[in-house]
Amino acid sequence: MLRLRSDVRITPLGPEHADRMYRWMLDPVVASSVGLRRDPSPERTLAWIHGEPSARGNGVGRTGVYRAMAEGFAKYDLHKIWLTVHANNQDAIKTYLALRFKVEGVLRDEFWLENRRVDAYYMGILQPEFAELSNEIAN
Repeated sequence: MLRLRSDVRITPLGPEHADRMYRWMLDPVVASSVGLRRDPSPERTLAWIHGEPSARGNGVGRTGVYRAMAEGFAKYDLHKIWLTVHANNQDAIKTYLALRFKVEGVLRDEFWLENRRVDAYYMGILQPEFAELSNEIAN
């Protein structure tokens, strides 16, 4: 059964998140996973959600993505949510698959990562698929 954390919230990104995200981006595992193309700085981190490296593997990302999906489908009446993720980011791919995203295509050589080209996956989920997931989580 998919477990979600109750302490993860989606909030508007603001300057108060910069320091925390900057620390995340300094972690080579995180920097590699998101495909950073430039050295991190506090200013650049304003485009990312908040979190702590010690939280990795505890469902923070999964829950955050789920809550963002729930808001997108409910508040904005979206039919589909899609994303791209580079092929080496297996943790993220595992999370997206657990949340019922489907691989819809491959963007060949899309990322420049660690001095080489890496494919990216185009993944998507439709509103009815999300509704089914939400029903399973609720029960």
